[in-house]
Amino acid sequence: MRAGRGDVEGHPGLVVHGPLNLINMLDYWRDVHGARDKGLHLKEIKYRATAPIYAGEQYMITSSLLEDGEQPKYELLVKKGDVVCMRGEVTAER
Repeated sequence: MRAGRGDVEGHPGLVVHGPLNLINMLDYWRDVHGARDKGLHLKEIKYRATAPIYAGEQYMITSSLLEDGEQPKYELLVKKGDVVCMRGEVTAER
């Protein structure tokens, strides 16, 4: 058994650590919505992992604006196909 493989828990491969997925999700938000020219800065993030992502799997991050104004809110989804693996809500400030 390879160290960290997760065979004990029945996973088919290496599970990507949730906080690493969070970093990727926040990098995406910063690059798409929080750029300096847009004047937005991260104020708060709420997130929840809902399904595992395994090393080598491809996934997509998407976002949508939930509320506009001085403190806009965005929903971020990390998905493999139709499966939501992580859901987040970012509150920004101008």
